[in-house]
Amino acid sequence: MIAVMKAHSDNFGGVTLAVDAWKNIKNQSLFGQMLMCAKDYLLYDMEDVTSNTHNAKFMVEKIYEIIDEIKEKYGIVVIAFVLYGGGEFRKAQRLIAGDVEHKHLILIWFNTNLFNLLFGDLFHKSKSEDSSYETCTILVMESTGQ
Repeated sequence: MIAVMKAHSDNFGGVTLAVDAWKNIKNQSLFGQMLMCAKDYLLYDMEDVTSNTHNAKFMVEKIYEIIDEIKEKYGIVVIAFVLYGGGEFRKAQRLIAGDVEHKHLILIWFNTNLFNLLFGDLFHKSKSEDSSYETCTILVMESTGQ
């Protein structure tokens, strides 16, 4: 799947990064990242960020970190990204829009929970409740080479 994203990045100038955050049933704060292109989408990573402050500054730093990691590890260029419509994400969008160094990024605004639309309640369930949790964990681990 990374190869599909790399080919799209090479042929069309880049891919889209979608990020979203929510809490699971264990009250853990999850930060999900997905790569999207015209042909497919790939759950890139799901990270427990419970121990971090979830303000706009943290989110902007995290987004930039992910964009840099994707380029360094896979040679995939992110040219656009999608943010969920929550309060701190709105602030993050304004910070990124005003950042001269990242003016090339196209901001796409989503006013709904993107990951819930694509994956339903999968990430809201615990390991003991649903075996699909493990399937998704394996998918994330394989996609990130862990």
